Amino acid sequence: MRLTGARCYGHTVHHPTRHRAAHRHHRCFDQRANVQSTDCAAKWTSCNTRNRYLRIKSRRVGAEFEIRVASPLPPFIGGTPSNYDVLYVLDGDFFFGMATDMTRLMYRLFGELPPILVVGIGYGTIDGAVINDRRNRDFTPTADARAPLSGGASHFLNFLRDELKPLIAERYSQATGSSTLFGSSMGGLVASFAALERPDTFERYIIASPALWWDDHLLVRTASQRPLSRGETSARVFMAVGALEEGAGIPQTDGFRLVSNARDLAQRLQMRSAPGLEVWLHVFSDETHTSVVPAALTRGLRTLYRNVPSLTRDGQ
Repeated sequence: MRLTGARCYGHTVHHPTRHRAAHRHHRCFDQRANVQSTDCAAKWTSCNTRNRYLRIKSRRVGAEFEIRVASPLPPFIGGTPSNYDVLYVLDGDFFFGMATDMTRLMYRLFGELPPILVVGIGYGTIDGAVINDRRNRDFTPTADARAPLSGGASHFLNFLRDELKPLIAERYSQATGSSTLFGSSMGGLVASFAALERPDTFERYIIASPALWWDDHLLVRTASQRPLSRGETSARVFMAVGALEEGAGIPQTDGFRLVSNARDLAQRLQMRSAPGLEVWLHVFSDETHTSVVPAALTRGLRTLYRNVPSLTRDGQ
């Protein structure tokens, strides 16, 4: 990977060959540290000591990503944490802020979570057409002629495993704990693919409203054939969906069978005997495809960080 530029909470840090824009609202502290690893060399740009952005080009994908990183804050009572777990958030352009605020609050106030470093993976644009094309490229396990860039999920997972995770480990020496992958909708599709095909990439998976309709429900149909484990390593999977994502009178998402597919996949996985495999499904009453996202993240984190039996639940 290589750095191509950096963005800092809405303030662009331009490439030296481009024009420089004046920063507004607050001063952006530029604290750059060279990072070298097997696959990448990058410079990080900070707005403060707890948040950094960078743009990198992945050799595995052959494309650029905007990576946003937020360190945990100290608890309201107590000292600074010495070690962190890591939460990797897909669609970082949408969900990075929410994930950062909630993991910080849940750690700082009542200690519901351990200190967590949040890493958002995004594209650094608000152009919906561009985001859609790149999500199709990175989040789909098979190609579809109707989406010309689709089918690159394996390359994207290679990027996460071989490039991004080593970069984060090298730059953040305190991030020595376990890792969790969070994805929603199409991000939930690639998170499901990772949990089924490469479960040892992350210790935990939080999957919200996964787009399991892709390729005629490929992942649901083939769940019984997936490896699910690598030796003694198996996935711990929390799935969630909103009850208002399927049913009569819900034209936006009803045809995708988001609730039915999530139930089907969870049940198929719960029937498997892979060592260490744990699967939860929670159907949130009165939640939609968008409103379920924060609920899925916080409930998923609480569940996966507790020693509770895997189960399927509706409502509450």
